[in-house]
Amino acid sequence: KPYGIPVEKSFLEHREKSVVLEELGLAPDKFTVLLMGGSFGAGNIKDTLKELLEIDRDFQIIVITGRNETLKEKLEKSLEKYTIDKNISILGFTQDMNDILSAVDIIVSKPGGLTTTECLLKELPMIIPYYIPGQEEENMDFLSNCGAALRTSKKFTISVLLKVLIDNPTRMELLKNNIKSIKKQNTAEDIANLVSNILGY
Repeated sequence: KPYGIPVEKSFLEHREKSVVLEELGLAPDKFTVLLMGGSFGAGNIKDTLKELLEIDRDFQIIVITGRNETLKEKLEKSLEKYTIDKNISILGFTQDMNDILSAVDIIVSKPGGLTTTECLLKELPMIIPYYIPGQEEENMDFLSNCGAALRTSKKFTISVLLKVLIDNPTRMELLKNNIKSIKKQNTAEDIANLVSNILGY
């Protein structure tokens, strides 16, 4: 049964976007990119952030390094060397993923199972620049073939893909509509009902 990963209903509730972004020191009305690589900060986040900083568009960035405190320190130190024209908020492990996913416009991340599930529920388009071979590669193939995410390549870099989405809001809407067509809304309830039916309750 392709029910998907169960997520609490409370995950669908979130605080106002403007409140969340202002708490992070960011503008409430600016295009916002979330960069992350899972709870342990996997993926080449440092190089990806550098690439994002070089894109000549007006947007702001949230970076989540998860439990990888060393990565967080390295990123903060590396930013001191640059003249930056973008607002950046770097967070370690956070309990506010629900609010943050609802406050950003796009996520740049590896396609882990839980990350993918949560992004689909939030109708949040993904750009996928890296993945762990195996399940995550299959997730990437599924999402890109469904038109719910964009995968990078030598020709279609993060810079190219992000510029297209910022310059063409209709492309963003297309991604979101494709996500709506595949997301699983009541997974936990459906699984519970399946178990109940099997047990004859």
